[in-house]
Amino acid sequence: MNEEHRDRMWRGIILGAFALVLAYSGVFLAREYTKVARFVRMGDIWSFVALGAPGPAIFTEVSNQDFVGAPYPSPGDTLLELNGLPATARNYFSTFNTETPPGKVIPIRFRSRGIDHENQVVTRSIPGLLRFQVVSLVVLRTLLTLALVFVGFWAFVRRPISPPVRTLALFSFATAVGMLQQRVVIAEEYASFEIPHANILRLAFAALAFFAPVFYLKLLLVFPWTNSFYAAHRKAVNALLFLPGCALFVLALAGRIGLPGLVAVHGTLFLLLGSFLLIRSYARAESFVARRQTRLVLFGSIPGLVLYGLLPWIVFLAPNWLASRSAVAQLWFFNATFLLLLLIPLSFAYAFGRYRLLEVEAKVRRGTRLVAINAIFLAAVFAILYLFGELILKQFSVESRTPTLVVGLILAMGFIPAQRRVRNILEDRFYPERARLRALLRDFLQTAERRTADAETFWGELSRRLIAGLSARDVRPVLRRESREPAAEGNGTSAFEMLNDLVGRLGTGDSPLLVDELVASGRVSMSERERRCLSEEQAAVLLPLFARSERIGFLLLGRKTNGEDYSPEELDLLRSLAAQIALAAENLELFEEKLEKQKLEEQIGVARRIQEGLLPRGFPVTPGLRLAARIRFCLDVAGDYYDILPLRDGRTLLAIGDVAGKGIGAALLMSNLQASLRTIKDLGISLADAVRRINGLIHANTPPDLFITFFVAIIDPRSGEVSYVNAGHNLPVLVRADGRVERLGVGGIPLGIFPEAPYEEGRTSLRRGETLLLFTDGVSEAMRSTDEEFGEERLTRLTVAHANRGPEEIIERIEREVEAFTGLASFADDFTLLAAVPV
Repeated sequence: MNEEHRDRMWRGIILGAFALVLAYSGVFLAREYTKVARFVRMGDIWSFVALGAPGPAIFTEVSNQDFVGAPYPSPGDTLLELNGLPATARNYFSTFNTETPPGKVIPIRFRSRGIDHENQVVTRSIPGLLRFQVVSLVVLRTLLTLALVFVGFWAFVRRPISPPVRTLALFSFATAVGMLQQRVVIAEEYASFEIPHANILRLAFAALAFFAPVFYLKLLLVFPWTNSFYAAHRKAVNALLFLPGCALFVLALAGRIGLPGLVAVHGTLFLLLGSFLLIRSYARAESFVARRQTRLVLFGSIPGLVLYGLLPWIVFLAPNWLASRSAVAQLWFFNATFLLLLLIPLSFAYAFGRYRLLEVEAKVRRGTRLVAINAIFLAAVFAILYLFGELILKQFSVESRTPTLVVGLILAMGFIPAQRRVRNILEDRFYPERARLRALLRDFLQTAERRTADAETFWGELSRRLIAGLSARDVRPVLRRESREPAAEGNGTSAFEMLNDLVGRLGTGDSPLLVDELVASGRVSMSERERRCLSEEQAAVLLPLFARSERIGFLLLGRKTNGEDYSPEELDLLRSLAAQIALAAENLELFEEKLEKQKLEEQIGVARRIQEGLLPRGFPVTPGLRLAARIRFCLDVAGDYYDILPLRDGRTLLAIGDVAGKGIGAALLMSNLQASLRTIKDLGISLADAVRRINGLIHANTPPDLFITFFVAIIDPRSGEVSYVNAGHNLPVLVRADGRVERLGVGGIPLGIFPEAPYEEGRTSLRRGETLLLFTDGVSEAMRSTDEEFGEERLTRLTVAHANRGPEEIIERIEREVEAFTGLASFADDFTLLAAVPV
């Protein structure tokens, strides 16, 4: 048979087994739920009776609350009659059935110490504790069965041609039906329907369950790697595993050997051999991933399998002792067994996935410790209550239950603190390194919160403490704030951005990631750059740092100097402290940002004072010309500019400009413009040539995305002549004496766009009774909340309406109108006005 046909055959076997087991489990569990639904509603007695097939009915557990009064039977007494009928199974379930209501009185006769007694029982609803145990057992059995079935199927779907996965699937299916063969919680007579051919199906699936320990051993021969002896003698080993079991099962069916003893010996043998192989694989594992796989399965399967394997021995060696135990005690045992068995599918699923192994192991260990501590404490509480009730109260003939309730309440109040205290003591006893590391880091973090330090000192000290506490070779932070630093040549993606994207694709949240598991599991496809980044950092653990639901960085922890692996407790500790580290780091970052902001504000304050010093401090003497100006910065420094320069021949130069943008960059460019203008004004060249030279200087010394709109004019008050150049600026408003308006637009494009841009000089006149208004777009484009602009038309009408006033009043009127229009006391853009009136 070639490989393809073999794979097809196995695919058919696994899929067929999955379908059959799922169907049988579904029908069986549905039938169990009908029994539970009837059981919790009916009336019954809760003194338990063992109904022998041909033999007598024996009381195994007696509750005095079931009886009208004395005499009461004792465990071991014989039930002779109920409701006048012999105490057979048929008569018992015809008397106590799903239609029996609570409160029904039924006469009985029983024999105690050779004497026959008559009494009456009163049916009642199921007691609360027993109801909880029964429902819990059915729910746990359902969860365990479905978990085993679907884990086996999930693993097979992911890797259908893998021999270990096939074995895992068969082991899961066999163990699942084995769970259905365990203790019958509720009598079969309470079911709503019967399963066709139930005995045949039960026998067939019992055979599959019988081989669950064999599949367990076979699984551990190929997990996490194939055993060399098994690989060399595969057929012989498989025959040795399965053929003796087949022969023994046939002999048991034929009645030649006892089935309980066979199940006990057969199951124990294979479970012990499997556990031995598992421990041996753990000891010989060559990689950390393989060691984590085997250790997880070890912790996840051994506790449950010990209880699971113990039950057949109890049934075989001490059936009477088991029957004499109370129903609640037996249910406690089965619930604990099923709860621990739930760890088996969980541990195998993660072990085969080779991902988050230490995290799951930590949870398994923590959960096991919690269950064990709670079980011990509950046993202690019940023991104290029993001793108090049975010995002390009876000694003093106290019949009231109030003292017992008070003692129970006191014990309950101390349960949680005592449990926490014991857990901490055990942690400190068994994991002293973890306790020391936690104390070391918390002391450091508390110190870091109380005193201010720079980021380099904070991360350096944290790294030193983690290196000392974990024996790590290196600890390095990769932070969001450093995302400008590229992680690799030829690509602008930073190390933080790359790791953030990788963790985002995994969707792991704040859990620490082991790099070798990340590579081995294949959960996400990693690019060569991502692999190279992690390998170059020699990172073993990737710890995400979250603050206020945002990922602010990662801690990369290197491999250990002693060659050991990180422990589950260490990863759990790192995860619990990650939020504190992130919060301390973010607070430090905010503090540094605050300091930087303060420094920047101080520098901006200096820049503003310098810029204000560059603007005219009052107006120079300009004979024949009356001037007024107003500039308002929207930020601390501005990109708007105006200047008034008296020339040697009595003329006056007026200039106004607006740099594209706001803030420090615009202010620096404005200062450059002012310096250029003041340098060129005395060269004796034409205004157009002066603007061309300024344009060349601006273009050569500014980025291409910055430019300046600029208007400059020279006014001769004696002759009234005005020459000007408008370099793309808002057209100034010239109001004539008769109310006509002239706009001054001759010039060229804004400064700094092209190095050799041509500029044309315009000419006009300004005489008495006329007004010239220069402004920037912060005035005309001032906007109200409805997105309507103030507009140049409204500005022109205002200027015309107040042209006969002085320049100060004109500017003040315009400013008030703009404020009233926007409804704001501050503007979104720099605001500049310059007015000139001849006198």
